[in-house]
Amino acid sequence: MRQKVLALAFLILITSIPGETLSQFQTWEKLLERADSLNNAQQADSAIILGKKALEEAEGKFGQTDTTLARVLDHLDEYYWRLGRYDEVEQLLKRALVIRQQAQGQEDVEVGRLFFSLGWTHERQGRIDEAEKMHKQAYTILEKHFGLNNFEVGWVVLHFGHVQWNKGNYEKAEDFYRQAVEIWKKSVGPDNWHVGKGLFNLANLFRDQGKYPEAEAVCKKVLANFKKALGPNDPLVSRISTQLAWVYLDVGRYSEAETLFKRSLKIMENAFGTNSIKLDYVLTSLANCYRIQGKHSEAERIYERILTIYERNQQAKDSRIGLFLVRLSDQYYKQGKRAEADSCLQRALSIAESFKAAENWQDTEKFLHNLVMLLSERKGSSKAELLFKKVLEIWENEMGPEHPHVAHTLSSLADHYTYEQRYVEADSLYRRALNMYEKIYGSEHPHVARHLEWYSKYFRLQQDPKRSMSVSRRAFDISKANFENVFHILSEKDAVNNSKLMRESAGYYLSCYFDSRPTDKLDLKHTSDVVFSTKGQVSDAGYQRRKSLDTEKD
Repeated sequence: MRQKVLALAFLILITSIPGETLSQFQTWEKLLERADSLNNAQQADSAIILGKKALEEAEGKFGQTDTTLARVLDHLDEYYWRLGRYDEVEQLLKRALVIRQQAQGQEDVEVGRLFFSLGWTHERQGRIDEAEKMHKQAYTILEKHFGLNNFEVGWVVLHFGHVQWNKGNYEKAEDFYRQAVEIWKKSVGPDNWHVGKGLFNLANLFRDQGKYPEAEAVCKKVLANFKKALGPNDPLVSRISTQLAWVYLDVGRYSEAETLFKRSLKIMENAFGTNSIKLDYVLTSLANCYRIQGKHSEAERIYERILTIYERNQQAKDSRIGLFLVRLSDQYYKQGKRAEADSCLQRALSIAESFKAAENWQDTEKFLHNLVMLLSERKGSSKAELLFKKVLEIWENEMGPEHPHVAHTLSSLADHYTYEQRYVEADSLYRRALNMYEKIYGSEHPHVARHLEWYSKYFRLQQDPKRSMSVSRRAFDISKANFENVFHILSEKDAVNNSKLMRESAGYYLSCYFDSRPTDKLDLKHTSDVVFSTKGQVSDAGYQRRKSLDTEKD
């Protein structure tokens, strides 16, 4: 039945193209050429129909094992890639790989390139260990053919950096990014835009670590490279300008950030028009700039514009439309526009409830997560729980049951159950999430401390102050140890933020102490240490309480 539908769609497609007849599409080459044109015009669904027809023609003419099929498969996987349908991309690449290996040998250059494409696909699927294996095979083949200082080898080395970043190995990631930059300097010249591409990833890595001065310096270097290599109005200039603006936003330089976001938007509008989906990233960034500053009406205007762009585009994914409905609803709500906020929320819910499977699971999870958190804030209890479980199912299916995102979602669902007074279910999830956090990160990681604070609040709501204090004390000890261990390498902003988190943790512990009023001397000593270690910054009440404890011990 599905094949009949595809065949009918194909006939409708080719007969609806003005001035073109079926006879013009009788060869696989012409079919593929037309499919490429459709894909470049953002019509990937139509490109897939023609690409499949080209594959069928090639199979009939050359058989199942000819390398011509591998050429067609290479084009077809790009159409699926544009739609984020990475499982289909993987299957097409594997079929092409088998053909190439059988026809051209295990160490052919095209085999190496296919290994690289498979590795990149696994990155998008979140299968990082498998991606690393594919990249290593690609590197072995391509380096043997071309030597180390080769353009294509530089791309593989860059993706080694991506893999290490995803694993949290920042130093190794930085080394690989720098290696890729040096390879491209030697292979294509120091002013080539690929050099800027490598530095761009290095800047993102620095920003992710909170190394904002280093990120700013590298962004400015990349910006100069792109302007020289591509001209001042190239979309890549907009991309790096947007990234530099984010660095400014991170450190509170709002005016500079807003100016750069607007300049980047102008470049993209001139390149693609005012209604292109390609404006998404810079428009979203500008909306976030307004939102962070509390400029809700300006953020509202930008989100409305993005939503309109997506609703008018036939290739738009429902998950993206849903995401911006959630964000727009939040801005309406913060301005007291309850009717508009509720309308957007109901539309987002309708989209969410229609999902059966996630073709592009990253977009879907991001949408559902934003939606469920908004529902939790507004006490949309029954629907919030169903969506939490849907998010959890996506993470478990795509990333495995032991992935950090599964633990995060379990912890959030436990919070939701706590507020719903479903304490037995909440306790089970808190324990499960805690075990996962400790297994993934170790028992002294900040994520463990944050989860323990939520767990402590659960015990407090259960009227169990002793256990609440015990859990919150462990959370504070972890926060304190982590702060002391990394303080000397933190940026100024991150040092302030970490200090604030530690003080919040201390304040919460003290509130648990006041609830339980313990008489144990170890508890008294620990409470004094909490106040002293935060240098009296937790609160005047806490400081006065510490003084009274000293008196009691005397």
